[in-house]
Amino acid sequence: MAGLSVPGPPPAREHVRTVYDFTTIAILWFAGASAMAGLLNLIPRYLPRFGMAPHWVVYRRPLVLVLFAIAVVVTLFFDARVEAQAGAYATGVLALILSAAVAVALALWRESRATRAISLYFWLVSGVFLFTLIDNVIERPDGNHHRQLLYRRRARLQQHEPLAAGYGTARC
Repeated sequence: MAGLSVPGPPPAREHVRTVYDFTTIAILWFAGASAMAGLLNLIPRYLPRFGMAPHWVVYRRPLVLVLFAIAVVVTLFFDARVEAQAGAYATGVLALILSAAVAVALALWRESRATRAISLYFWLVSGVFLFTLIDNVIERPDGNHHRQLLYRRRARLQQHEPLAAGYGTARC
């Protein structure tokens, strides 16, 4: 593990790494459970208002299965590696925060003339998040799923090329 320097014999370092890994997994598990609970409450409440939800969304079990299936597909797509998911995660979080800032700015702008000055502050915050999102997409294009999909498919095809004719070894 790069960056974690623990003095002492190697078994002590391995123990700290194990505790660090367990703690990281626990934090991510609680974050995922919290996100699932939030989605289970938000999706049936808001999607039908916009005509975007099938009738079965009000039932919890099918919705849990659909969200779980989406999580599995995303995990398999990124090969369950934190490094591969980091760009997409950052892009998603920035897009979510940006949309929330825009929603607040719009709500305050429409509320009354008295709240329009406060709305300008949230438009400024939205601009900062928009700049950050664009910068993140440019600097870390791995968050761009379409490009990622094309590059990943091409790399897999190159890795699994048939054996070179007559030589018995794969091309490198």
